[in-house]
Amino acid sequence: MTITNETIKTETAGNGLTTKYYFTFTIYADVDLLVVVTNNTTGVATTLTLNSDYSVSIAGKYITLIVGTLVPTGSTISISSNLPYTQTFDQAEGDDFPVAAIITALDKLTILELQTNTLINELEPASVADAKLAKIAAEYAQSHAEIAQAGAISAKNSADADVVLTHADVVTTGLNKIAAEHAQADAETAQRLAETAQADAEDAQSHAEDAQTAAETAQGLAEHAQADAEVAQGEAEDNATIAQNTAAGITSMYSSVIEGQAVVNALLGLGIGGSYINSEGELIMTYNTASVTSVEINDDGELIVEY
Repeated sequence: MTITNETIKTETAGNGLTTKYYFTFTIYADVDLLVVVTNNTTGVATTLTLNSDYSVSIAGKYITLIVGTLVPTGSTISISSNLPYTQTFDQAEGDDFPVAAIITALDKLTILELQTNTLINELEPASVADAKLAKIAAEYAQSHAEIAQAGAISAKNSADADVVLTHADVVTTGLNKIAAEHAQADAETAQRLAETAQADAEDAQSHAEDAQTAAETAQGLAEHAQADAEVAQGEAEDNATIAQNTAAGITSMYSSVIEGQAVVNALLGLGIGGSYINSEGELIMTYNTASVTSVEINDDGELIVEY
């Protein structure tokens, strides 16, 4: 048997009526299928269960939904190959070369390779696909090692066993190449993200330094403004004090003048013509009228004029 169809998955829109859905790829057992119904609006996917939700016809290549499991309008049913990643072929040393078994093993290997390619194409982001691919590659490596061992045993009986080894090597090399390319792509993406993060950090540092400089400048200006305000306040207070003292002096001087004028007027009214203080500090007064007999200041500071 040969594998000529690379399609290992079919998708059909539901209508709430259809019970039989066909697939076009080869399976070896009814458990080799994965049947999923997905709601096109919400994206919620539900995996159907063999014998509970559907039955399988291997020869007819179709599944039949069991009553109560119809696919409604607005949903999609997908049927895909789900061949286990195991290797069940075994060849003992000295046995005849089993051509049919070798061909079946190669067919299963091809199907597994198609399953892997489908997973790689459907899974995003790359890191998720890489994780599964790494697991698949490990399982493939184990499977290929077992096939290689079986081929080595069969090679003692027939040179045709070289085909198995060659195919296994090609598949292993291809998987290793795919894994290496994905790893390289992830490394380059990580490098770009690291460079972007570094640039963002440098920009943030520059902005922080500019903000610090602006804050220090504002602080300096505020301090200068405060000092200027204090100087202006001091000058205003000094000017106010000077003005107050000047006004008080002028008022006092004016009062003294008024009081002096009043004293002079009083003396003139009493008949005292003039007065002066001699060299010995005595108050000397002259009289304009003969009725004034004496002038003195008593102990209470009062001016006493006698006539």
